[in-house]
Amino acid sequence: MVIMVVDVVDAMRDEWGAILPGVDTSPLDIFGRLRRIYVLLQTESDRVLAVHDISRADFDIVSTLQRHQRSLTPTEIATTTLTSAAGTTKRLHRLVKIGLVTREPNPGDGRGSLISLTQRGVDIIPPILEGLSSLEHTLLAGMSAAQQRQATSALRFILGKLDDAADPPSSGPSALLNAS
Repeated sequence: MVIMVVDVVDAMRDEWGAILPGVDTSPLDIFGRLRRIYVLLQTESDRVLAVHDISRADFDIVSTLQRHQRSLTPTEIATTTLTSAAGTTKRLHRLVKIGLVTREPNPGDGRGSLISLTQRGVDIIPPILEGLSSLEHTLLAGMSAAQQRQATSALRFILGKLDDAADPPSSGPSALLNAS
């Protein structure tokens, strides 16, 4: 006997079904849960980051620099972190101020700059990554390796469709509607 657990997404679908019975809300089974997981995971992971007095936006930049293992331009950082140039500039000012990154003139572009991690920036990453990884392992506890591979495969498929839609000039999720 399989016991079905009803969650907030099931309740949401029931509510929409009562109001708009002709609309197929079955994608909410996946996307509604993904959105809810995202919000709840952000809240929990922000707690891990707060212990280190760093925001998610700060960590996105610091971890991007660490993964690339080289100095990056602000444009490269903005592209990688999917943030605006203005938002990236604001975050970089904060990171320079708190001593996690340095900003140096770019010898290849007299108007630009290169962003590098300071030693403090390098040192802060392992404990944060360990905390985040521990949180995520806890959330996956009880899921078999096969279930994790299946979930990974399904999410990779959805992400691939969104990435493909974002590549052409008419990018964004609305490009998917035009491609259908």
